[in-house]
Amino acid sequence: MNERYTQYPFRAPELVLNCVEGPVAGPPMLFLHGLCDRWQWLRPILDHMSGRTHVHSFDMRGHGESSRAQGAYLPMDYALDAKAFIHGRLSEPAIVFGHSAGGLVALWCAATCPEKVRAVINGDLFGSTQRLADLIKRPESISYYGALQSLAGRSRDEIAESSLGARMPRETLDCWSISTSLLDPEVLRHYASGDGDAYVQGFNTDKILAGVACPVLLVSGEPSCGGVMAEEDVVYACDRIANTQHVQLEGIGHGLGLSTAKPEQLLEAIDGFMASLS
Repeated sequence: MNERYTQYPFRAPELVLNCVEGPVAGPPMLFLHGLCDRWQWLRPILDHMSGRTHVHSFDMRGHGESSRAQGAYLPMDYALDAKAFIHGRLSEPAIVFGHSAGGLVALWCAATCPEKVRAVINGDLFGSTQRLADLIKRPESISYYGALQSLAGRSRDEIAESSLGARMPRETLDCWSISTSLLDPEVLRHYASGDGDAYVQGFNTDKILAGVACPVLLVSGEPSCGGVMAEEDVVYACDRIANTQHVQLEGIGHGLGLSTAKPEQLLEAIDGFMASLS
């Protein structure tokens, strides 16, 4: 680990999260990774913001070095962990960046503990949970996540040499294989079975977004390159959140350039948003 970050355990109500933080250098900024990832996926942004903000991140339950949770891997489970961390570790309102599923958690935290969230940066997330449920039901999604579930927890070499590994870009393969080797297969149970409705049950984005009062930046990838935030998702979010900005990255997909060492557009969008907060 880079010496600029301190790694430590945080005891949430049900488990222990593997956390990292940078030096105190400004207001707190919390980074939440997406499904099947770990905090290291966000290193390009952490490195960029460290020295200007007090950066924090953690592996979500069932991911990386955090505890397993006996099948408790629904959006609300991740959200309650994040809320416990925000209240337990952050002494002042934070800017929260969430990529993909982490963006859903970030918005929930902004709606439910507004006194602790100063702003949200949402990276390429579906506008509604129903859209997410519908995606999970698609045959191609079931096939992909079923194959990924069969690899989760296996050795890095097995994962890298698999058929999914063969489809992974070279610059992404190493980080992806490590993350997958550290992933609890149960994280993907609903995805692999196509049970999208059960996965999002009780997590109503209409109510969540209506409760978000802080500034929000929506960063979307380009749909033709694999971005999942469609125009309808942007409209959906902007209609429900009063203070919203949107930036679409050009030639960049769902990973926002984080996994392909091309984060420049994302960092520029973040810098512009941060300047608007001051």
